[in-house]
Amino acid sequence: MQDRLRLVAPAGVAHAPRVLPGEPDDAPNFLAVVNETLARNLPPAADQGLLGTWAELGLRPGATDRFAEDAWDALKPSVQQAWATHIGAAFGRVRQ
Repeated sequence: MQDRLRLVAPAGVAHAPRVLPGEPDDAPNFLAVVNETLARNLPPAADQGLLGTWAELGLRPGATDRFAEDAWDALKPSVQQAWATHIGAAFGRVRQ
């Protein structure tokens, strides 16, 4: 899924993502890329409540006092373990 993400800046605006996608099984990088992307393109207001429920999983677009790269460090160890255990298999299923 991450391999299929592509950020396109508006015409005439030079922009490079701050966080570049890495290996598919790198959960901290995955969260950083997703959070940066979501912060640059916030979901509709109707979905903000849903995103709020995902914050404990590391999905924190536009976090108030943390950069996207720091979302991993704020996770409970059990949530980090779940990401680390399942991210590779999830990417495998997406690519099928």
